[in-house]
Amino acid sequence: MKKTLKLLHIFASFGQGGVPLRIVTVANALGDSYSHHFISLDSSIHAAEMLDPTLNATANIWPASKGGLLSRVSNYRTYIKEHPPDILITYNWGAIEWTMAGLSLPRLRQLHFESGFGPEEATNQITRRIWTRRLVLPFCEKVIVPSYVLEGYAFSDWKLSKSKVIRIPNGVDLQRFNGQGDPLLFAKLCIPEGANIVGTIAPLRPEKALDKLIAAANYLPDNSYLVIVGDGSERERLEKFAAVSPVHDRIKFFGHTSEPEKIYPLFDIFAMTSSTEQMPNALLQAMASSLPVVSTNVGDIKPIVAASNRDFIVDWHGPEAFGSSCSLMLKDEKLRQSIAADNLAKVQVEYGVQEMLAKYDRLYQGKEG
Repeated sequence: MKKTLKLLHIFASFGQGGVPLRIVTVANALGDSYSHHFISLDSSIHAAEMLDPTLNATANIWPASKGGLLSRVSNYRTYIKEHPPDILITYNWGAIEWTMAGLSLPRLRQLHFESGFGPEEATNQITRRIWTRRLVLPFCEKVIVPSYVLEGYAFSDWKLSKSKVIRIPNGVDLQRFNGQGDPLLFAKLCIPEGANIVGTIAPLRPEKALDKLIAAANYLPDNSYLVIVGDGSERERLEKFAAVSPVHDRIKFFGHTSEPEKIYPLFDIFAMTSSTEQMPNALLQAMASSLPVVSTNVGDIKPIVAASNRDFIVDWHGPEAFGSSCSLMLKDEKLRQSIAADNLAKVQVEYGVQEMLAKYDRLYQGKEG
């Protein structure tokens, strides 16, 4: 019988983003082999709502840290000593000070995840952060990335050895996301029957660059609607931007959903205009829901989608060009159906959740890599 390992997870935000929800999926699936304590360094712990209530898991918000770097790291180190986990797990740059705090504790296993960049590093990494990662991450047991792009950065920029880095692609629950949509969910949006829907599901954060998608809506066919599903800090600004669009009546904000699997099938196209991504969960969910994709060419998006979809993964050349890509697909139903089938087949073969879960289990047990 395996020992129940105590995992301490440190997130800059344990909110509605893809990384917290992925880790919640893993925690729920692996069950009582592990206990979990999640700490959010901001005011959001919304992801905790998705935790299985039978799971041995807790979540709390860390109080605002005071003092300089050394003082903060010392406080984190004290907490870890007083509440010793079997594994300290930190996520992305926002938790790097906790990574530092754990390094001085002997025999503490440490895992660090790098899953992507914020808008401040959408085009170039910040030099100070590169050097910090070079100095800190080699002392972790493993550094885990989901994408080939981040794996490349880990070797070339952060100077990590190949034995230190593990690439674990994200996985999607194929059964959950291959069902039927619920048209009643869109009743409040007043979308006419038979209209084409270009949709996206995303936390409304700056790096999602949804103002680009809203601008592109100006160039969609007249019978097309843009539906944005999600919530976040950018919502008010985006709604104001959409309100002055010439097609404002065809841009709809749905809000947050805890059941995205009932919404994807209502879309004709899944669209993304992110300025930075690596391996977005929403992309895999859309593919598992048999959708064609139009997206900006960032991270691993182009190699993830089926070969037939790759002409629609484009560099950003303005809203008219992006809108034209969406329009081309909207006007060709056979093309949409063919690409959708190819995307479903690819995600079924390469990105099922069970392989991801097995790799996380081996990682936690110290057997992965």
